[in-house]
Amino acid sequence: MAGILARLDQKNMIITSQDEKDKRIKKVEISDEGRALINRLGEHLDDSERAIVGDFTKDEQETFHLLLERAYYNVVERGDEND
Repeated sequence: MAGILARLDQKNMIITSQDEKDKRIKKVEISDEGRALINRLGEHLDDSERAIVGDFTKDEQETFHLLLERAYYNVVERGDEND
């Protein structure tokens, strides 16, 4: 976790500070630059979703979403059971 935070801090994606009362605690906030990146990624995800389900009916979109959730569950949740 520390390595991930260090890389995000180096890239100015987060702001870290020490807690004034308890020096063992390090506070982490998303920087303005980090928020801008999140917004850009969200726009790209929206564009990708529109491209994937563009000509699907509402019912087809709902079915597709449910199938993706089941697939995710199978990989993430059930995958742990098989380990």
